[in-house]
Amino acid sequence: MKFDIKDGNLEIILKAIKQSKAKIAFNSMRAKAAKRCYLSDAEIENEIKKQRSQCN
Repeated sequence: MKFDIKDGNLEIILKAIKQSKAKIAFNSMRAKAAKRCYLSDAEIENEIKKQRSQCN
């Protein structure tokens, strides 16, 4: 894969790649959890919201 970094966008490109990799890993974990009958997507979202509200 090639990226044009002449414009000084290297950090932006690296950040986008890291975010994409993290999203892929997260989605993979979600799929594995669903297959094992752990938390549903809605339950996971509720837990995330609950934790975020406690941080604020």
